[in-house]
Amino acid sequence: MVGTQFINLATAQTFAAINIKGDGSIEGTDKIQRNGNVYTLTDNLFNSTITVTCNNVVLDGSGFTLKGPTGWVDGLGQ
Repeated sequence: MVGTQFINLATAQTFAAINIKGDGSIEGTDKIQRNGNVYTLTDNLFNSTITVTCNNVVLDGSGFTLKGPTGWVDGLGQ
């Protein structure tokens, strides 16, 4: 008799909370570069949200993608 065993491996889903704080500093990632009030993505961000508590901010996607925990956000940097 041949037995078959299936093992279901669960992958942990991590959620990245990124903050652009009131003083302009960035917390939670190194994939956003700041130049004055312009914040530019330097890589794709997956399963992430960005909270901005700073005034007069421009978020430039620069061709990269931001995917939140519930779906895709299109048009960054356009």
